[in-house]
Amino acid sequence: MSILTGKKINLLVLFGYIMEEGSLVSAADRLSISQSTASYQLGLLRAELGDVLFKRKDTKNKGSFEPTPFASEFYRHVKPALEKLETAYSTASNFDYTAAEKTFTIGATDLFMNLFSSRILDYLSGISPDICVNFESISSSYNPKLLKGAAESLAGGIIDIAIQSNNDVFLDFKRELILKDRWIGIKRKEGKNQIDTPFDLEQCINDNGFIKLGYPDIDMPILKLLGKNHHLPSPMTSSLSSIPELVISSGMVSVIPLSLLKSRSLNKSFFDTFDIDIELPPLELYMYWRPASKVDDSISFLKETIREVTQPFNLL
Repeated sequence: MSILTGKKINLLVLFGYIMEEGSLVSAADRLSISQSTASYQLGLLRAELGDVLFKRKDTKNKGSFEPTPFASEFYRHVKPALEKLETAYSTASNFDYTAAEKTFTIGATDLFMNLFSSRILDYLSGISPDICVNFESISSSYNPKLLKGAAESLAGGIIDIAIQSNNDVFLDFKRELILKDRWIGIKRKEGKNQIDTPFDLEQCINDNGFIKLGYPDIDMPILKLLGKNHHLPSPMTSSLSSIPELVISSGMVSVIPLSLLKSRSLNKSFFDTFDIDIELPPLELYMYWRPASKVDDSISFLKETIREVTQPFNLL
């Protein structure tokens, strides 16, 4: 039997982070080590396990990896052990969450708050009755002023954690991918819809039958697929959680993240979902925090709480 030394545990932690992030660079950032050190450690693990583990997914992005079949199967066995280690470490921290009286502030997107704010509060009420969490909206990824203000609040300690998509405004902060989801079509269940499915996106947009999301991460790839001569008509919403209501009232169609269907606030008796035959980039939400807060046990506890609550919704 091979002895699991501290060095080997570090290699497994790096492996787990690369699996979660899909990127050696992001994994190195989470561990606060250089990319060259992470690359060296990955080489040690490859030699130890006898498999290349990851292949480059994008030749333009040298740090972007996808796992080999062996790595995917290995991660299935390793992930529960890594989660137990992290939980044990959090429990052993100097922050006694069972007795602490503390108020955290999370700045988050509209979708995150719709899905997880009540779940986070319910989770904490069961284990930490004297801990409170306030939520501030930073829901618009196309509003630079709003995002810049959120980044300044995070840097100044007004916000403890920020939840946003991959955004340049937050480059100076540590980050972790906490939600990855795919998109599905949504239409009204009863009554006449403005288009028929299967989802013909070009026809739908030309007939003003598509609800524009107002999220560059989604709208721009749609326009790229259709070509430069197209535009996305109104109505537009910057709130993903309001899409089902607009679909039901207008007879138009749109797309929503699959995880939104699990929200207890949605009445699913009024709309249908369907698979779309276009390749949209997945919805990705990241958790951002100040580098200095890495040593703050209370922030570590808050991050672990967010991981615990979001994990069942993930396609990671």
